[in-house]
Amino acid sequence: MDVHKFSRYRIVQKLGQGGMGIVYKAYDSKLQQNVALKVIENLHDENLVKRFMREVRAMTKLNHPNIIRIYEYGEKPTPFFTMELIEGVTLKQFIETSRNEWHKITEIVEHLAEALHEAHKNNIIHRDIKPSNIMLTKDLTPKLMDFGLVKDQSAEDITKLSNTGHIYGSLAYMSPEQVQGEPNTCSDIYSLGATFYHLLTKRQLFPDKFGYQMIFSILESTPPAPKQIDRNIPTALDLICSKCIEKLPEHRYQTAYELIRDLRKFRKHRHISKKSKRIPLHTWIKSTATFIYIPAFVIIIFLSYNLLQQRKQIEKLSAEKQKLFIANVKVMKHSDKIVALEKKIKDQEKLLSDHNSLAKKQQKAIDHLQESLDFTLERAVFYLRLTENYHRAERIVAQVLEENPQMARAYKAMGVIFLAQGIKTQDPQQQQELFRKANQYIATIINQNLMEKEAPKFQAAVYIDYAKSYALLKNEAVCKKYMDKGIAIVESAKNYCDRAVFYFLYLKNDIVNARHDIQKALEIAKQKPNQLNEQEFTVLQRYNDRFAQGFGLEEKELNIWFKVLIR
Repeated sequence: MDVHKFSRYRIVQKLGQGGMGIVYKAYDSKLQQNVALKVIENLHDENLVKRFMREVRAMTKLNHPNIIRIYEYGEKPTPFFTMELIEGVTLKQFIETSRNEWHKITEIVEHLAEALHEAHKNNIIHRDIKPSNIMLTKDLTPKLMDFGLVKDQSAEDITKLSNTGHIYGSLAYMSPEQVQGEPNTCSDIYSLGATFYHLLTKRQLFPDKFGYQMIFSILESTPPAPKQIDRNIPTALDLICSKCIEKLPEHRYQTAYELIRDLRKFRKHRHISKKSKRIPLHTWIKSTATFIYIPAFVIIIFLSYNLLQQRKQIEKLSAEKQKLFIANVKVMKHSDKIVALEKKIKDQEKLLSDHNSLAKKQQKAIDHLQESLDFTLERAVFYLRLTENYHRAERIVAQVLEENPQMARAYKAMGVIFLAQGIKTQDPQQQQELFRKANQYIATIINQNLMEKEAPKFQAAVYIDYAKSYALLKNEAVCKKYMDKGIAIVESAKNYCDRAVFYFLYLKNDIVNARHDIQKALEIAKQKPNQLNEQEFTVLQRYNDRFAQGFGLEEKELNIWFKVLIR
């Protein structure tokens, strides 16, 4: 694609880039005005193309002053669409610089709720409402944008695309049910409430949380009420915002229109009902304490009187009757203990049941996140192997590490990216820098003990890759140490081949031991044919014959083997 021209549009500048496409500022020669032009980035990703066209279909359904307007869409020379260009700032930028003007904030959220109401009427769930997906015009009119993650409840093909077990959206603004892969219209209301919370308090619901910690907080923690953070926040706005971010969907506003109605009441200085907001336990205790104390006092007096009367009766009874009475009292005491114990057991069983239920929810959320991260890593491997787009692969893996800084496979993938990139480059200084980076990423797995729960095959692969980085940095002793360690864990054809090429041939120029390792690799491959493909097996046999005649490998051949073994 010509970077300066696209169809009838003249590209002015690049505005931004997301996971799905690139957005440009462009001049439309037909409309004779500037527009925003969105172009898909990767035509080879079928799901990405479907999501792009889903965004187009969703936007063409919607016509509302607070939703970005679409002008045109097409599929040639590549899928694209144009929309109105907003000269302003994102709501995220507005939050960082604005003062607390409660009526202006309320007006912004009310307009966004109106936009949501329009989307929900058309069976569209946005699923990614957050400050960075909202633009403000110069007069602070909000515009909801980025419909790339919408779920169209009326389209069967889109539903199939959405129900893949992956988490869609931004965790910081995501509802508990969306974290568990079950979003609905109330999920959008929660996300708008989380955005409202950010506007009121200047902080997110769960700051300083990420990955699994963020998921746990969303599922089980209750953020402080807005008014607890800033006492100047009007009580009515505190109530409205708190209702939006209730954990259970049935406790939130059931429609965007209900939210709009309460926001308008506030702007018109009308009463907001507290009925919708659940009363905290400590507030209930304080409010009912008086009614508890008085009856308790009466009961104590009554019991004391009864005990006094019983004592008088005991004194009148015969010694034998006294013993019988005391025995009955003891039986009654034991009976009370048994009842209390049964109640305690039931309480513990309920607590255990609640704990198991929460654990299942947490595990389900973790599984969804892990599947999503695994899918993202597969994309990185795709870019590395098929396109050699190292920078794109590096960017994708960096996103995975941002979500889960403890993911060993992501560190290993980043190390492999830098190793492959270093082998390809011709600049010796840059090459050494890339090898050092690879070494540092793989070292993180070992130093932080991140692969303790991984399979032996993965552990062996980490040590072998670590050894390769030391081989390319010309450190013989450490390379040999980790090559041997990897082979000690898993004796595979590939591991023996790695040691032969990187250590014995590249570092030591030792043809005898290199041939010994290659023979071992061939033996294993004969027993387990799936370890090497037919081409690799044939090449190894040819090199084995050359080594038998005392010939080694030339530098060019070594570089080819480096690329094959790294990838």
